[in-house]
Amino acid sequence: MIPNLSDKSAPIHPALQHFDKLPDSAGARVPVVAALFSISIPTVWRWTRDQRLPAPTKRGGVTLWNVGALRRVLAEADTGSHTRTASATAAAAVTRAAARLV
Repeated sequence: MIPNLSDKSAPIHPALQHFDKLPDSAGARVPVVAALFSISIPTVWRWTRDQRLPAPTKRGGVTLWNVGALRRVLAEADTGSHTRTASATAAAAVTRAAARLV
């Protein structure tokens, strides 16, 4: 079934539900980063190695990406001047998925 692209309320990946409410100083785990950019977890690591994503830090043995730095990457990639929201990212993912089905 092809998703309804006119529906502006595309489902938001569970990992992104609260991303917009996080402060810039917060950390995001790899599943959140993958969902945010609509990429796989191996691609998150590859993009980090290639410096397309900021370098993560380790806190208590957990690898985290700085939320503020991720927002800056999204803002640079967007054509608009506003930071991309999680719902906009989800809508873009639905659009890409529908394009692959055609």
